[in-house]
Amino acid sequence: MDPSPAADAIPLIAGFTILREIGRGGFGVVYQARQASLDRLVAIKVLSEQPDDHDERVVARFAREAKVAARLNHPHIVQAIDFGRDAASGRWYYAMELVEGPTLRALVERAGPLDERRALRIAAAIASALAHAHAAGVVHRDIKPENIFLTDAGVAKLGDLGLARALSAAVAGARPRLEVSMDGGVVGTPLYMAPEQIHGPPDAVDGRADFYSLGATLYHLVTGRPPFAGDSPIEILSAHLKQAPTDPRAHNRALGKPFAEFVLRLLAKSPDDRPADAAALTAAIVDLRRAKVLSARGAPGRIARAGAATAAPTTSRGTRPPRPAVARSVRPVSATVATAPLPVVTAADEDAALLAELDAATGRGVVDASAEGRARWAAVGAWRALPRAVARPRDADEAAAIVAVCARR
Repeated sequence: MDPSPAADAIPLIAGFTILREIGRGGFGVVYQARQASLDRLVAIKVLSEQPDDHDERVVARFAREAKVAARLNHPHIVQAIDFGRDAASGRWYYAMELVEGPTLRALVERAGPLDERRALRIAAAIASALAHAHAAGVVHRDIKPENIFLTDAGVAKLGDLGLARALSAAVAGARPRLEVSMDGGVVGTPLYMAPEQIHGPPDAVDGRADFYSLGATLYHLVTGRPPFAGDSPIEILSAHLKQAPTDPRAHNRALGKPFAEFVLRLLAKSPDDRPADAAALTAAIVDLRRAKVLSARGAPGRIARAGAATAAPTTSRGTRPPRPAVARSVRPVSATVATAPLPVVTAADEDAALLAELDAATGRGVVDASAEGRARWAAVGAWRALPRAVARPRDADEAAAIVAVCARR
């Protein structure tokens, strides 16, 4: 069905030409529009005309969304463009970057659950967005598949900051705390809400609540369903508080154990059992992505947190060749990565990036990452952001072992 409104329902906002309706929520409508001053397409959210929708609290939340977005400038966050009240019509509006692709919810409903590798690329992008937001003192509080958009190029962008709140100034040595919401009530979406958002005091909610919601979102992406369900919001909220989530592998047998354990860790009831901050979240995702790349390239072993290598294959004579000294030359990723999550890139880019990272880590160019691969990775602006997670080899034999493991196709 064509979602475009009737002609007489299209609002008039100075400086914008409204083209069509693209979404509708409880407080307003989102349109595709053309910004006259820059001759570009944008999305513009306009509050409804009904008097109740212009309640002071609604307008304040609307303004907060725009102002919070304006504070954040990140490739994986939908960018704010303009906010105000049209002088002629009296309608409040908020213009933002137009993302032409689907939401993650729409993608899963249309195409089914995502594979683990694609889910990890999206997780890396959102972790990067959350790192930026949390560093700016902002907790999103409403991470869910409907609030993550994909561009036509497949880049994930976090949007809808209507429930985001600024963090109060942190006491020295203490974790930043969330300010009290305007109405003091529970805020969030029941299917993806962290336990502390449900029952805890507002100042108990910090960035780790976003990690829980990201875990619930990832669960939905790879299984096609949220971690908890119920006939009412109260039942769902109770499940978040009291029930352990089912292992996602029960719904998708293609998922690996490390990925499933990572999702379940994000869904821990206690914030203290989740990653401590965005850097720790990023390190865990990078660890999983690197292991996935090595596995896909046919490497005999993964880079594990414990640094253990798998047994070497036997030769035609039944004896085992010397085990490559790869495990001794690789530190666990989680112990060496502090910041800089990997961006959303293609699998080919990711593989080239890993080889280039090993090349840089050895310092002697022993890994042959192709010029094409280097150029492709540099083109997405991530060369300097690569985490240096691989130790320098101690000798030529160890360097050759890294090449043999990581460059095998």
